[in-house]
Amino acid sequence: MAEVEILELLQKNEKHDVANIVHMKEHFHFRNHLCITFDLMGKNLFEVMNEREFRGLGTSQVRSHAISLVQSLQFLSRTGIIHCDLKPDNILVAEDDSGVIKVADFGASRLEHLNTYPVTQTLPYMCPEVILKNPFSKAIDMWSLGCILAELKTGKVLFDVWEKYELLLQMKKLLGAPPKGMLTKTTLQYVLSGTRYSRRMTRWRLSMALDTANQRFLDFIQRCLTYEPAMRMTPDEAMQHPWIKEHFQSPSSRADSSPHQSTNWEFMVDSTCNAAPSTSRAGHRPVGARGRRREGPLNNDGPTFMGT
Repeated sequence: MAEVEILELLQKNEKHDVANIVHMKEHFHFRNHLCITFDLMGKNLFEVMNEREFRGLGTSQVRSHAISLVQSLQFLSRTGIIHCDLKPDNILVAEDDSGVIKVADFGASRLEHLNTYPVTQTLPYMCPEVILKNPFSKAIDMWSLGCILAELKTGKVLFDVWEKYELLLQMKKLLGAPPKGMLTKTTLQYVLSGTRYSRRMTRWRLSMALDTANQRFLDFIQRCLTYEPAMRMTPDEAMQHPWIKEHFQSPSSRADSSPHQSTNWEFMVDSTCNAAPSTSRAGHRPVGARGRRREGPLNNDGPTFMGT
């Protein structure tokens, strides 16, 4: 029932329906299975990309989705919830409006202050602190966001790997070696130690990987994919990033904006909401997932999802 409790907390604190997250309509047990009903949505972003034969989206559409996802992460942050498994498969597109997306699947989510609850992350979107068994926080969702936006731009998974070891090597190749302070709890120090890239070198390698020279977009992705969680861009900082603000400053972009997109987040989220208590403490959690499948303990009591 942990997912139900998370969904109830989200619904209780999201009163304006602008946080771009799915809302639970009801839940019940049927033949010992937990069933949860939501508003009916369309395909997820992975299915959308599959239909496009994994051709990347245009910059304006990538940015529109980025705004929606940042708004979701702002709300989750203020509510004290870490999604933990943000990926294209868990982002649903409205059936009647391809510009409207909502974050779904809170089965792996956790309250920020509960540091011992086991959760998992899908491997290509897994952040370095989880793999290296470092303390983690809600910053893990921002790392996943960077991976997702890169994938939407190119149509290719940024870290297309099958093993944690391979993922670490891919990170090192693209972003340089992790800080030494993050390597104290791993036996792979001899593999991961090496040259720390300058920001300019990292930017250049990202521009090659993402096949773009858009410096504002590259800076946005680079700040999401910062090794140190404390230095990684936050959702609030992301909403003020020049690449995001470009959308609202362009007259044509403003005219095309979806009603759910707004920079006035303080209006959207009640500052007195019943958020889970925050804490700076962080624990460890099992790493997992191969490809697009999330690994972890499974049982026959998992929820069945139904649209209404």
